[in-house]
Amino acid sequence: MSNPKKWVESITAHTYGTWRPQRDWKKPLFIAGAERVYFFDETGRRYLDFSSQLMCSNLGHGNKKIIDAICEQAKKLPYVAPGFV
Repeated sequence: MSNPKKWVESITAHTYGTWRPQRDWKKPLFIAGAERVYFFDETGRRYLDFSSQLMCSNLGHGNKKIIDAICEQAKKLPYVAPGFV
């Protein structure tokens, strides 16, 4: 991202921030990347991801085996509606 500050300003102006009252969503943390149990902001500062990004990343970030499995599945069938099995 060439200008994280502008991007964050746009996101706060046009996006609904989850899990918080909107009036308190003044300065969201700009996440530029993640690896294992950490994520990083645009300055490279490292944060321990205690919440597993809302509990959906319990196996960590950037796990090559998981990424490869997702890519293989996406080649076969990326999505099917809930009414099908």
